[in-house]
Amino acid sequence: ILHPFFQVTEEISAELNVTASKCIPMVRNLQKVTTSMMQQQEKGNIGYRLAEALNGTLQRRCSAYETSR
Repeated sequence: ILHPFFQVTEEISAELNVTASKCIPMVRNLQKVTTSMMQQQEKGNIGYRLAEALNGTLQRRCSAYETSR
């Protein structure tokens, strides 16, 4: 479940200057991945709850960046 987050962390850490044009697609992809993980898990089990928490946190913390101009 956390491997996609590790990959994004490595990608962003390798950059000297990270722009929104790079971050926003990565965040959207992480949201898709966590949503997919939730659909693959049985509701209520630990994998589902972890994916749900990660998805909610991404939404709460990153949605403002997608709508800002």
